[in-house]
Formats: sequence, C-alpha cells, structure tokens
Amino acid sequence: MPITYADGLATFSGACTVEEAEPLLDWLRTTPEPSIDLSDCAAPHSAVVQLILAIGPRIAAPPPDPLLAAALAPIQKVTR
Repeated sequence: MPITYADGLATFSGACTVEEAEPLLDWLRTTPEPSIDLSDCAAPHSAVVQLILAIGPRIAAPPPDPLLAAALAPIQKVTR
C-alpha cells in the first residue's frame, strides 16, 4: 500500500496513484492535526499533491525529489 496511516501520520512510499486520493482526503478531513511523511515518496499522482497543497498538513519529512519539495514549499512545516 503506497500510503499507510497510523497515529496521525500518513507515510507515503513509492508511487501513489490517483486511487489513493479519496482515502487520503477522508483521512485528512477526519484526523486532527494530520502529518505526512514523504521521505520515501517517489511519484505521487497530481491529485494527491493537490490534496496536500489544498489541506496543508504538517510535513514531518519532505520528499526526496527537489521539484516536489519546491512545489510543497509553501506549506512545509518540517519538524526535526
């Protein structure tokens, strides 16, 4: 599964397809203070990226791809 959910954190791995968008939206809407870990995210579908940009969850770990990281820069609230 490209996205796993546990304890308020969604962890992305590999390629996340458009099929992941609806479950991600439901999780983001129902999780108080959601965080996402993109450190192993290789290729998210644009619908997934749009949800992240629209809702603006805390980014616990940025993506390795510099273009994706730059696209998400306006919402990045990386914690160390």
